[in-house]
Amino acid sequence: MNTTTVGGVKITFFGHASFTLEGNGVLVAVDPFAPMHLQHPADVVLHTHNHFDHCDEEKTEKVSKFNTVLIGTNCRHPCRLLKIGESIKVGGIGILAVPAYNVGKPYHARDANCAGYILAFGTTRIYVAGDTDEIPEMEKYKCDVALLPIGGTYTMDAAAAARACAKINPRIAIPVHYGYLDETKGDAILFKQLVERETAGKTEVRVLTPA
Repeated sequence: MNTTTVGGVKITFFGHASFTLEGNGVLVAVDPFAPMHLQHPADVVLHTHNHFDHCDEEKTEKVSKFNTVLIGTNCRHPCRLLKIGESIKVGGIGILAVPAYNVGKPYHARDANCAGYILAFGTTRIYVAGDTDEIPEMEKYKCDVALLPIGGTYTMDAAAAARACAKINPRIAIPVHYGYLDETKGDAILFKQLVERETAGKTEVRVLTPA
């Protein structure tokens, strides 16, 4: 199953780091790269950063309509640019850009303005981590759901993502950014086991399988 619902927000995973969040009458598409089969175009498209597998203008156009709001922090194509720490409201959905970067890796530098996002659908808060390692800022995040990369190489692996989950303390964690590219195999079952250990069972892991 590639869909789950939390606090009235429908989360659909399409593979890699591509998923949609739908709630309060707003459909948000995140990093369209894996093919997204949508019943209607997105109201908002979020790009976490400008790498080809997260910010592809042609694929963004396929999920957009004439008034779709495009948001990013260092996008390849025209969009509403946010700085880290800035927020915006679209259709009643709050969107806050938060840091995403590597520690000891060259792919996503701390000063490159890559982003994660915390989205507020009413009282339901969802953290989209983006391409990041386990970083100290995560201890400050408050969310109900955390979508965390586990593929390693360019991001956290399963073990680091489980430690990050313990810092964030969400009710639900969903692994992403694995099993699509050769360099990001990841292991969702291992992630689930490690999260249960790191959080003493306080965080539920939901593994979504793209259709």
